[in-house]
Amino acid sequence: MKYFYGDKKKSSYFEGWYIKQQNEEETIAIIPSFHIDEHGTKSSNIQIISKEGAYSFSFPYKDFYASKRRFFVKLGKSIFTESGARINLHTKELTVTGRLFFTKKTPAKMKPDIVLGALVKPNGSVFHPLRYSIMGYYDYVPFLPCKHEVVSMLHGVYGTIVINGKRFDFRDGLGYIEKDRGHSFPTSYLWTQCSFKKPSVGSIMASVAELPLLSTTFVGCICAIWYRGKEYRIATYLGGKIVSYSKKGFSVIQGKYLLEVTVMKHQPHSLQAPRKGAMRRWIKESVACKVRYRLYEDGKLLFEIISNKAGYEHVIMKG
Repeated sequence: MKYFYGDKKKSSYFEGWYIKQQNEEETIAIIPSFHIDEHGTKSSNIQIISKEGAYSFSFPYKDFYASKRRFFVKLGKSIFTESGARINLHTKELTVTGRLFFTKKTPAKMKPDIVLGALVKPNGSVFHPLRYSIMGYYDYVPFLPCKHEVVSMLHGVYGTIVINGKRFDFRDGLGYIEKDRGHSFPTSYLWTQCSFKKPSVGSIMASVAELPLLSTTFVGCICAIWYRGKEYRIATYLGGKIVSYSKKGFSVIQGKYLLEVTVMKHQPHSLQAPRKGAMRRWIKESVACKVRYRLYEDGKLLFEIISNKAGYEHVIMKG
C-alpha cells in the first residue's frame, strides 16, 4: 500500500486521513489533511470532531509531512503513526492535547509516558487492513473526483485527549482509520462507519455515492464488514446493487448478502470538505449517532447491531 500520493501534485488536489477512536462513553475523530487549490497554493489542516462539536486548525504547507512508505503524518507538533498519535494544537480560543497508543489488543495497564520513539518506529503492524483496496478496479479510473482507502478496519486504542480542559479517556477502546484523495468529495453521498464489541468484535464501513460517468452520473456503493474474523464486501464493482437510499439510511444487496443501514438518531456538526482541492465546502457529520445495521445471508439475519457510536454523513442525497 502507498500511504501518500500528493508529493508530485500541482493543483486541485487533497489527501486526508480520518482517524476515529471510541469506547463506551466517548468518540473522537481526528482528520489531518493536505490541500492544493486550483491555483497551486498548498496548505494543511487538522479537524477534530466529538459529540460536543467540531474544531479546525490551519497550518502552512511547510508544517506538513507524510510518508509514502508507511502511515506517518506530521502537522506542526502533532504526529500520527501506526503506533499512535501525539496531539498538540493551540489557538487563542482552543487547546487540544493528547497521546494515543494503537495496539492489536488494548492492554489493561500501560504506562502513559512511553517515549515518542515508540510512535515513530512501530514494531509490527497493529492495523487490520482489508484484503485489497475497497475501491477495487475503480482505483484505476481517472475521472473519479475522490478515491477512498481503508487503512485499518479495527485496532485497539489506549490514551487521553484533552479539549479545553475536558478530558476524554480511552481504555480498551476501538480504532478505525480511512483516507480520501482526489480533487473533491462526491456531490452527493451517504457514509457510515461503526466499530463494535457485541455480538462479536467487528467493524463496518459503508458508503453510497453519486459519481460521474462520461456525460452522466451513476450511484455506486462500497461496503466492507469485518465480523468474527471474516471479511464481507458489497460493492458495485462486484455486482452489488442499491436497493434503496435516503437521508435516513440505505440498503445494498449482492448475491446472498443484504446490508441494511438505518439512522435512528443523529446530531451532526459542520466539517470543512474539499472542492477542487481547497477546503471551501461544508458538510454535516455525526461522529457518534444511533444507527442500526442488519446483515442478512440467504434471507437469514447474520447479525443486528444498534450502536450509539456510529459515524454518519448525509450530503444532498435524494429522499
